[in-house]
Amino acid sequence: MRAMSHVSALRRGLLSALGLALPLMAPILTSHAFAAEPQPPLRACFDPDDLPFSREATGTDALGAGYYIDLAHAVADRLGRPLEPVWIVMQFAGHAAREALLGNKCDAFFALPSRPGSMGPKIIFSRLILAGSYALVTPPGTKVTQLADLAGKKVAVQFGTPPQGFLAAHDGIEIVTRLTPEQGFTALATHEADGAILWGPSAGFLNQTRFAGAYQITPLANADMQFSAAIGFAAKEEALRDAVDQALAALGDVARKLATQYGMPEGAPRELAAAATSRHAGRFPLPPLADPAILRADDQQASALPVGNAQNGREIINTYCSHCHGPDARAPVTRQNLHLLRERYGDQMDQVFLTTVHHGRPDKGMPNWSGVLTEKEFADVLAYLHETQDTPEASQK
Repeated sequence: MRAMSHVSALRRGLLSALGLALPLMAPILTSHAFAAEPQPPLRACFDPDDLPFSREATGTDALGAGYYIDLAHAVADRLGRPLEPVWIVMQFAGHAAREALLGNKCDAFFALPSRPGSMGPKIIFSRLILAGSYALVTPPGTKVTQLADLAGKKVAVQFGTPPQGFLAAHDGIEIVTRLTPEQGFTALATHEADGAILWGPSAGFLNQTRFAGAYQITPLANADMQFSAAIGFAAKEEALRDAVDQALAALGDVARKLATQYGMPEGAPRELAAAATSRHAGRFPLPPLADPAILRADDQQASALPVGNAQNGREIINTYCSHCHGPDARAPVTRQNLHLLRERYGDQMDQVFLTTVHHGRPDKGMPNWSGVLTEKEFADVLAYLHETQDTPEASQK
């Protein structure tokens, strides 16, 4: 509650700043947008608790807060339409987006990863509205130009993110794992960590709102640490998508100014040069076989699965699972790389998979997916994994 109160106080300050900026832009944004008849609202979906991107309106903040909220207001104004926020919890963003857009709960979804094909053919995207990266967060005066500078240090990361896999591949760095960017930043502030690699927009916002900009935020260009987002639409709304693209183009540098106001890191990302050798040079060491309990799957259950569709399985993985298991389920951390299941479990691969998705492994951060995905979707995922398992020779490359 104290954290939310602090964010609310900062949001009032940001709104004051925006209040000075947006009225000045209003004649530019609205001068051409008057219509003879009132236009229907632009119904836009947002996460209700995801600052710096969006937060649901409160009694003292009737408009809501966040980068996406303010950008959506500017776009809607440019279109001559009022904005109608629709609040959707984004725990499973891909599923929520399809359900909201294809179920006509909203017209536009702010925002989704813009990776081509990531949402299937029924969802289309606007032009990019955000290009971000993970960022190195260090105390003032700290100089880190290469990975070797972090040797002997404790570095905080968010569980299941690319920085965790990046650091895990190199000796001499102690990884401090936390569940959220806020917890990672707190570990740095309380000296539980000497540095952190966190999602850049979140790190920049926290640095601005909690620590008065005291920490150094360096965007990173290392592999798998880049991210771009766009607005999602149902495929049938191509005309609306095109109109929104035109509005975004007409807004010029409004998006950049909003990003600056929310503390998002500026400047070109740079690569943090890796050490000459790593602990995974050559053959990846495999963790020990899972606990015996996880192998007690029902053979009859496995044989009763419907025939799966591998293409659908890949889409499901990239929608629900890539935040922990990586794009296409090929995580850099060996124990999360699902392309090594057959090598680890042999003929028990299917049983291990089914037991895990149906019951979860809470101690390892793996949730229970039964009730979220159907048996047919489990079969699709398994079909994809069967087609893409690494051979021992391939996994040594």
